[in-house]
Amino acid sequence: MQFPKLTGFTGTIEIERINDRELAQEIQTLLVKGKFLQPGKLTFEQTKQAFDQFKQDFHLGYPGLLGESTAKILLDLHEPVDEDSPSNRPQDMPVPPETKISAPDRGRPITIPKLEVVYLGEPILKGGHFSWAEATKNGTRIPASVGVVDGILKVAEAMEEVRDYMGGKSITINSWYRDPASNRAAGGATKSRHLSGDAVDFVVSGIHPKETHRRLESWWGSRGGIASASCFTHLDCRGYAARWSYGF
Repeated sequence: MQFPKLTGFTGTIEIERINDRELAQEIQTLLVKGKFLQPGKLTFEQTKQAFDQFKQDFHLGYPGLLGESTAKILLDLHEPVDEDSPSNRPQDMPVPPETKISAPDRGRPITIPKLEVVYLGEPILKGGHFSWAEATKNGTRIPASVGVVDGILKVAEAMEEVRDYMGGKSITINSWYRDPASNRAAGGATKSRHLSGDAVDFVVSGIHPKETHRRLESWWGSRGGIASASCFTHLDCRGYAARWSYGF
């Protein structure tokens, strides 16, 4: 076992209170592998800043605190899966919204950062076609931060544009926001944009995903990433062009 201390870690501890040298070294090694730290002689302050940046990038709360879920995500940095890696084969199947936008009631409420209470059957954007049920997998993936909510809002705007561009056809959402645990379970890239809420995998009704990708690729341009698979099209709002194929 290469990282026994983190693998067996339980409970929580402030990083500045870690006295176990082996545990501290495991954390530093993984932060280097994840490119949050440069290799070499490292100070505690450098390690703490890198650790806090790691938690911020993965939308993990409680800066400076190591817990069991944080330890698991750190371990993922040992063999990171890049977007264009053959190992990036996300399998996050669509789930029908438990309450549709067209339903007479708004469905169950959920509490999220920034907007507080929203309802699963409500459109994310006023008058829009995509709901909080679709973005959160029926409320099972609650956005972890204001940044994630902003990402969801941003990609909701983009998907309204996609829907118009594709002739107003209905769109099925396979995967939108993923917290670290659901991203790991789905087999997503280690630093997937889905973790930030500003990525979506979808299928346009009556159009093969490969054809959807062909039509959207140049149109989407440098606004973000777009990738093709046989069963969905991926689109995100990272703010610069990124292209890859999932190979399935």
